[in-house]
Amino acid sequence: MTSREWDIDRRVVFDRDEFTCQHCERAGDEETLRLYPVGTVPTDGPVHESSLVTVCSTCAAVLRDDARPARERSAVDSAASIDADGPAALAAIASDELFALVHETTREQGTAVSDAAAFASFATTLPSALAGSDGDGDASAGCTDSVDRANRAESAESPESTTPATGDETDSETADTAPESSVDDLSREFVTARRTLLLALSVVDRRLARLDQFEGDATESAAAPLLLDFVDTATKLQSELHELVSLAELVAASIGRCHNCFEPLAVAAPNGPTPSQPCPTCAQSPRDTEAWHRADSNAVDFERLFSATNDTLRDAAATTETLTERTTALATELVEK
Repeated sequence: MTSREWDIDRRVVFDRDEFTCQHCERAGDEETLRLYPVGTVPTDGPVHESSLVTVCSTCAAVLRDDARPARERSAVDSAASIDADGPAALAAIASDELFALVHETTREQGTAVSDAAAFASFATTLPSALAGSDGDGDASAGCTDSVDRANRAESAESPESTTPATGDETDSETADTAPESSVDDLSREFVTARRTLLLALSVVDRRLARLDQFEGDATESAAAPLLLDFVDTATKLQSELHELVSLAELVAASIGRCHNCFEPLAVAAPNGPTPSQPCPTCAQSPRDTEAWHRADSNAVDFERLFSATNDTLRDAAATTETLTERTTALATELVEK
């Protein structure tokens, strides 16, 4: 990618995102803001703006594999300098920072749960809104009802027992208005919702990776097994949320739309296989829908696809309940230390 192509992408993305970090909502300028790729990004050539999101330098540090925010580095570096009386002091420092990181991770993952359920609900409206296939509308309605029920399930609480918003109102509005929306509106909503969700999941992934580093510091404390349970459960929930993204992307591909930019893919014959050529707009390879075809044709079995979405939503709701219990147990132990 040439610097000129990258500069053009920077201005386009910054303007689209109103020069605001899409994670913490902090405003900035071209000096303080960064671009972060979400999803799969081509290794060669320019990156389409639908694959990029605006973040501030602080959030970019959290998202980088090779860096941590200064406040995290200073706490760990200070702990490393403690002398022979260090274990007790190290535990105190680790517990304090650990509590803050668990709190932030849980809060952000709770938001991701809400975003994932809303995105899954919206995706189920697409076949009836754009394709109008027989029976798809009924399947969409059934899945949307299930999504609404899953959204009402209790979300993961923070160590301070703060329950994140569920996004029920957004789901209801989407289900009611999507069929009447223009293609441009649907495209914009799909791309924005997917990009926002992928960014949220990336932040949580990085925080969970950071929590792994605390396990060594906590091995001598009662918090160690509780931390392990928390990380394992949160990681399981992340996997389920990523699966919801994949299923929503399959819906887009099944109606001949790119899962990344939502622009039309190569024209295929009615009920024919999903186009295999890269998207002409963003160069992303289309999602393979063959595993979801009906047994008697190349048409996608939306009922089965939506059923899988329902199952994943139920799994995520159950995992969220378990995570809430384990978060509370870990937070109680950390507060009492």
